[in-house]
Amino acid sequence: MTYQFENPIACTEALVTAIEKLNDFEQYTLTILGIDQNGCYTNKGTVTINEEELQPLLQEKKLSFPKGIIGQRVKIISLEKLRQEQAKAALFQKIAEDGEEINVEF
Repeated sequence: MTYQFENPIACTEALVTAIEKLNDFEQYTLTILGIDQNGCYTNKGTVTINEEELQPLLQEKKLSFPKGIIGQRVKIISLEKLRQEQAKAALFQKIAEDGEEINVEF
């Protein structure tokens, strides 16, 4: 998945306004409006996403395709931020399973 905004940002919530199939390789472009510095949905952008990445979004909210995704809010995060969140989740899962106390700084 790749994304691009008119005003680049690292992490945002966005509203999906349109979807377009790009080619026969099951890739789609989502037209989105990201939240600007004032908390308004005015930061225009696009997300290029493949079928495999799109399915979990649809299944989680039981959305029909393709129209079901229009109007949905999605979280757009940078790859680095995603890695950090995944590392935190894995660590907290280990703590929950082991019952150990661990001090963690991020």
